[in-house]
Amino acid sequence: MLRIGICGTENSHAEHFIRHLNQEGRHAGARVTALAGGSVERNRSLAHAGAIDTVLDDADELIGAVDAVIVCDRDGHLHPRRAVPALRAGLPVLVDKPLAATVAGAEEIIAAACSDGGGLLASYSAVRLCAATAQLAQEAADPPQTIHVAGPADPESPHAGLFFYGIHHVEAALELAGNPAGPDAIADVQVFRGKHTLTAVAELTAGPRLLIDFAIPTTDQPIGFHATVVRSTGIDARPLTLDADYNAPALSRFLTAIADDHPPMPYDQLLTPVRLMEAITAQL
Repeated sequence: MLRIGICGTENSHAEHFIRHLNQEGRHAGARVTALAGGSVERNRSLAHAGAIDTVLDDADELIGAVDAVIVCDRDGHLHPRRAVPALRAGLPVLVDKPLAATVAGAEEIIAAACSDGGGLLASYSAVRLCAATAQLAQEAADPPQTIHVAGPADPESPHAGLFFYGIHHVEAALELAGNPAGPDAIADVQVFRGKHTLTAVAELTAGPRLLIDFAIPTTDQPIGFHATVVRSTGIDARPLTLDADYNAPALSRFLTAIADDHPPMPYDQLLTPVRLMEAITAQL
């Protein structure tokens, strides 16, 4: 059995992973067997729901107790300190979005995965992996000229500000652009502030222009994600809808990657969203 440990359990995504693995048994031979963060009410509730016997005080204690780790902390600033020790110990690690809240943090995580004996690394936004994003990326043979992604994000979020939700827009846009990689993939970024919006215009060195609108919520009314792809042959626009199982694709890809012993995405492609987000937030 593949024993999986979760840290950052305050995130609702921890419930999703426990539901898929322990309660629904979607992946035979894989199960959440340990939680980190101490015996707080949240962990006691999750342990009861998932029939999890082991609750540890610190994420580092997962090393030696499990075979893989899922990092769920909402604040991306915490991700390097959670992921790096596990990766250096050779454990596969799935880092919930964002990979990190700084380029330096993302590079530290990737360096740990690439170190001698380092564990396999995966990290995704659920919006990147939703069905509508895949459909937009595949429906036309001609390359996109402009990609527009819009959705909710709060630059004042306590969870690393714009990174917390803004990474969804950026990962989806880059997925639609073919996942450019490398330190020079992004040629220029400009940010414009409206009353309740932030708009980023990113020019890629080779690829379409990206228009990214971050709608700052002012009420409790939900704001969805939308994308528009402009090609020479037409325009396709649609909502990027997340269903109740929106974390299931990331989990499936992670477990498949472990079975195949091969990272699900090249690591240089994991850096580009963080580079773009850092360029955007530097102008706020």
